[in-house]
Amino acid sequence: LNLRMLSLCDTIRQFRDIMIPQLDLTLEADHLNRFNADFSNMPSIDFPKPLTELTTTQVLVETFIEGTPIMDYVDASEPERIQLAHLGLESTLKMI
Repeated sequence: LNLRMLSLCDTIRQFRDIMIPQLDLTLEADHLNRFNADFSNMPSIDFPKPLTELTTTQVLVETFIEGTPIMDYVDASEPERIQLAHLGLESTLKMI
């Protein structure tokens, strides 16, 4: 196996370039605000809201959202699982 052909250094640089900005938690707060705006017309989907006055580049403070773990739906009825699958697909497509 020739690691030069895999461009390992380039792959690591690309990964770094993607990850470094995500270390600024004020950007993550901006993303939460965007998700909240984008999904505001979907009452079945909720995101925490960032508390921007308490958020810094190193600390993200957000509201708490009560939820149900996805594994709780393993034994759900087929109509419930279908509804959940549709909701998951619709939200994934909206994010794209």
